[in-house]
Formats: sequence, C-alpha cells, structure tokens
Amino acid sequence: MSFNVENYFSEKPDGNIILFYKGNVDSDVINHVLDTVEDKMVAVNEQSRLRKKYIMYSLKAFRICTIMLTKFLLILKTRVLKDMVCSR
Repeated sequence: MSFNVENYFSEKPDGNIILFYKGNVDSDVINHVLDTVEDKMVAVNEQSRLRKKYIMYSLKAFRICTIMLTKFLLILKTRVLKDMVCSR
C-alpha cells in the first residue's frame, strides 16, 4: 500500500492544514516560515512571551528533524554500500 502525501493534503479542508511544503528546506525557508507565523501571532495580539516560546520550540523541532534525517540518510547510505560490496 502506498501513501500519497499530495492527495492526502488536497482532500483535507483548508482550515485543517498547518503547513505543507514541497521542495528543499534551507535556512531561508525556515526563517520565512517562522517570520510568517510570528507576524500572524502579532496580528492577533498574542503575548510576546508565547511568540518567543513558539520560535524556540519550532527551531528545536527543525533541529531534531534535521538530525533524524541525517541519521536516516547515513544508515541508508551504509546499507546501499554494504549491498554493493556483498553483491560483488
């Protein structure tokens, strides 16, 4: 069974999607996301302490995702190299 992310998000009502991004994620994209959310929080008069906590936890989440993805890619690379050596 396969899972198509684009179909999943296209079937969701607009109000239920927090973030959907397709493409490379670099520091510019992360900064843009954080700035956009902070601007929206300012627009609804959210407390500055809450905004700071949001940014802190968001950066931590991005960092954890980056670490996990790096570990996954390293494991995948190791397995591919092992398979190449074993198949000779």
